[in-house]
Amino acid sequence: MAGSDRLTPRQQRAVSASLTCRTVGQVADAVGVSERTVRRWQTLPAFQAAVTARAREMDQEATEILLGAQIAAVEALRAALDDPSPQVKVTAAKALLASRERIRADDIERRLHDIETGIRGFTVGERSWRD
Repeated sequence: MAGSDRLTPRQQRAVSASLTCRTVGQVADAVGVSERTVRRWQTLPAFQAAVTARAREMDQEATEILLGAQIAAVEALRAALDDPSPQVKVTAAKALLASRERIRADDIERRLHDIETGIRGFTVGERSWRD
């Protein structure tokens, strides 16, 4: 965990608990310290950095799991298109089409970003395009 090398073992546990508990009281109970102590730790730059780093790690882990399940999900929807129930077929078709539209929108957004990045600072005659 980045930045956690300067934290005590209890502070490191509080970092993890901060990302899974709903309240400061729950974090304090999980670590075995007072709420006041947790609040004090939360003001420390090293603690804040460790929470941020761990949150990023957890986000990356979740993204990897979701990406891994993506193919199976699409295959399940594709299989549902062959279901004898018209309702199941329509629901699966709508889900597949909605996914395709999101992919298209993401692609358009990426391409637009590339265009905007490419024309920044570009000058033709007296006209220039800048932020």
